[in-house]
Amino acid sequence: MNIIVFSADDPYRNKPCTFFLMIAAIAHSVHLLSATLTRILATGFDKDFSTMSIVWCKMRQYNIATAAGISLTCQWLAAVDQFLITSRSVRLRQLSCIKRARRIGIGVAVFWIVQSVPYLVFVDLRSNVCTICNSFWQVYNAYIDFWCFYTILPVLMMTIFGILAYRNVRALKDMRKSQGVDRQLTHMVCGQIVLIIVYVAPYATFNAYSLITAAVIKTLEQKSIDYLLANITGLLSVFGAGGTFYIFLLVSSKFRKQVKRRLYCGLLKSNTILPANGNITTI
Repeated sequence: MNIIVFSADDPYRNKPCTFFLMIAAIAHSVHLLSATLTRILATGFDKDFSTMSIVWCKMRQYNIATAAGISLTCQWLAAVDQFLITSRSVRLRQLSCIKRARRIGIGVAVFWIVQSVPYLVFVDLRSNVCTICNSFWQVYNAYIDFWCFYTILPVLMMTIFGILAYRNVRALKDMRKSQGVDRQLTHMVCGQIVLIIVYVAPYATFNAYSLITAAVIKTLEQKSIDYLLANITGLLSVFGAGGTFYIFLLVSSKFRKQVKRRLYCGLLKSNTILPANGNITTI
């Protein structure tokens, strides 16, 4: 629904912010399919293709890494764009351009497609477990890739520019110069920032705990607790991929109207009024 609204509806279609949000929604869809499809098949039908097929083992890890990177990057780029478009500076507002946003979007996609290629090389099946088999990539993935590109950088960028954009909107609102769509887009961006922090923080905390206790010999009970926490934080991170839709519904009345119009399209008949002059007007 995010993809449909942002790509087809006039209030959003030509805005750089919604272009980035649309790219993020596409990446979220790939993330959801890659991350949850295997889990559903393994849990419900006892068919874990990630442990049966080396091709799917590699592609699943590659798709998840690429999609997560693209979505997080585009989300903080949307926050940056809202800061630019709501700024009082004409020079900063001119930097918000749909042509420039499309070029940046292509660059982001190419970067993450190339950056995630090592997953295709170093991920393999070992004792029926799909895992990273290269020690250097394990260290890079655990300490640099995860903490820099997937956690600290996107959260920091979204928080800083989200706060700045919100301050700009408040100032423009006091001056009666803010447009309704831009104001609500800022609220949508700020809402998704809160969602991202909610699902990233537990996952990052558990990841830090796992790294710290990696050399600790644990009892069976401790391993069971760790497994439970891993599943909970993992499910929270997956929820973030689809949760933006509900955040947008909650904070934006314009988005709710567009969603209702799309859902009810074809189900509700239009009302017709026949004026005295005989012309038919459809509303």
